[in-house]
Amino acid sequence: FQSNTLFDSRSSSVNETNANNLKIGYDYYANSRNTFGLVLSGNFNNGLNNGKTRTPIRSFTSSTIDSILVAKSSSNNKNYNLYSNINYKFQDTTGTTFNADFDYGKYTSDRTNFQSNFYLNNTESTTLSQSINSQNTPILIDIFSLKSDYEQQLFKGKFGAGFKTSLVKTDNTFEVFNYPNSLPIFNAQLSNQFEFNENINAVYINYNRMYKKFNFQAGLRAENTNSKGNLISTQQTLNQTVKRNYTDYFPSGGITYQANDNNSLALLYSSRIERPSYQSLNPFEFQIDELS
Repeated sequence: FQSNTLFDSRSSSVNETNANNLKIGYDYYANSRNTFGLVLSGNFNNGLNNGKTRTPIRSFTSSTIDSILVAKSSSNNKNYNLYSNINYKFQDTTGTTFNADFDYGKYTSDRTNFQSNFYLNNTESTTLSQSINSQNTPILIDIFSLKSDYEQQLFKGKFGAGFKTSLVKTDNTFEVFNYPNSLPIFNAQLSNQFEFNENINAVYINYNRMYKKFNFQAGLRAENTNSKGNLISTQQTLNQTVKRNYTDYFPSGGITYQANDNNSLALLYSSRIERPSYQSLNPFEFQIDELS
């Protein structure tokens, strides 16, 4: 693009990030069969972003620029993530194994954004109108999980079973302020709070066995999900609560033929689930300028 062209549309941004990571772990070998483990980790990030955009505006049927939107934004994002894991492992000489994990994670994000939008005439010499706003969007997420896996030799093959339960609690606040003058005024139409809790409980069984050059595998996983999304609006008429409770079954199976040391053929089947991200469940706007 040529910077001296009237139709020139430009955007630029500068990012600065300061990241710090910490991890510590310890394993205790009680004996040849039993092991206990502990892991603590965290990362702390502080990021700054300054952006600027220039957007010429014209009628769809005209080649003449009506106005030019010049926007500036400045955001500060602080993230704090803490994670801990307690683990127990058992293994004997017969091939029997047992593993248990308890995990806890905490995610905290504090983000503020200040944005100014100025509509100028086509020579950028006069301000036609302006729109200035700021956003405060803190996020708090707590994650708990407990899982266990067991394997043993059975009928010349290997049998496995296990379970996992997890609990996720999220709290998202979205506050918008307008600046018609120099002082901020709370925007009740765009601000709200979103709470989302999710509990997932799953169990599975699996069996695989080798027969000559063939390996057979079959399994089934059952999963129950309980979730509740609670939208708390500053306008009470827009409050909304969504509850869900459903159970899914995910079979899997396959046959693998080992032709030789370097080649194998496999026919596999599995059924899985993909869940939306928390950002998709609560789709707040991330503005580059007032129009984007």
